[in-house]
Amino acid sequence: MTKPTLSLNFSDIKLINGTELNNSTMRTSISDFIVVYFALAIALLGLVGNGLVLWVLFFRLRKTPFTVYILNLAVADFLLLLISMVVLLCIVCGLWIQIEENLTITGFLLTAVYYAGLLILTAISVERCLSLIFPFWYRCKRPKYQSSLASAIFWVVSILLTCMEYFGCNDEEYRKSDLKCDVIIISISTLILLVFSPAMVLSSLILFIKIWTKTWRRHSSTLYIVILVTVVIFILFTLPPRILSLLMYLDIVHVQNFFVMYTWALFCNVVNSAANPFVYFFVGSMGKQGVGRSIQGVLQKVFKEDSDISQEAAQEIETSEIKM
Repeated sequence: MTKPTLSLNFSDIKLINGTELNNSTMRTSISDFIVVYFALAIALLGLVGNGLVLWVLFFRLRKTPFTVYILNLAVADFLLLLISMVVLLCIVCGLWIQIEENLTITGFLLTAVYYAGLLILTAISVERCLSLIFPFWYRCKRPKYQSSLASAIFWVVSILLTCMEYFGCNDEEYRKSDLKCDVIIISISTLILLVFSPAMVLSSLILFIKIWTKTWRRHSSTLYIVILVTVVIFILFTLPPRILSLLMYLDIVHVQNFFVMYTWALFCNVVNSAANPFVYFFVGSMGKQGVGRSIQGVLQKVFKEDSDISQEAAQEIETSEIKM
C-alpha cells in the first residue's frame, strides 16, 4: 500500500507504518458526517461565490494589478472547492475506497492550489503595503505586467513544492524518517510558518496602521478591510491544521482517527476558500454607497480603490516634499 499523503492541509500527515484505512483509524460517527455535510454545503456556496467573482473580474471590470491577483486567488479557491466537493460527495456516497485509491492524485491537486492561494495572498498583502510605503515606485516604476508574471510564477512554484513534497521521499524513506524526508517536510513547513505567513501578517498590520494613522480621512478603507479580513480567515483556518500536521509528522501528536482528521482538515480549507467572495460582498456593502448595489457594483467599489488609494498616497508625499 502506498502511503496516503493527504494531511490536515493536504500535504504532510500520512498514516504511520502503512496502517490500513479500514481499521480503527477509520471509525466514524454521526457527528463526523455532520462535518462532512456542513463542508459540502459550504463548498457549494463557495463555488457559486467564487464563480461570480471570476465572472465579474473576467468580463465586467477593468484589469488592475490588484484584480489580477484576486482573479488568480479566486481560481485557486474555485479549484480547491471543486476538488473538495468531489471528495466530500464520495464520502457521503460511501465511496471512501475510491478516495483511498486516488489519495495521492486528489492530495496533490489540493496541495498545489493551497500553495498557490498562500503565495498569491502573501503577494497581495506585501504589495499593497509597498504601494503605500513607496507610492511613486508603485505608480511609476512598477512593471506593467508584474501581477500576471508573479501569478504565473506562483503557480509554477506551487506545483514544484507539491512535487517535492509528494515525490521527494518514498514510503520506505518516510517510515524510517529518512533525512531527505525530514529536510523536505520541515523546510516547506518553515517556509509557510516562518516566512510566508509572517510576511502576510506583518504587511497587513503595517497596512492597517498606516491607513488608520495617515490617510483614514482621505478615502474609504474598504480595500484594506477586505485584505485584513481575508488574511485573518486564512490564518485562523489554515495555519492550525498545518502546525498540527507538522507536530504529527514529528511524532509529537498521534493520529487516532484518520477520518476525523481528514474531514476536519477538508472543512477548514473549504471554509477558507469559500469565505473570500462573501468578504468582498459584505465589506463592499458597508456604508451608504454599498447599500442596494448589485454584486458587480459592490465588487467594483472594492477593487476600484486599487488605483485611487495609491494615487492619493503619491500626491500626499509629493505635496509634503514640495513643502519641505
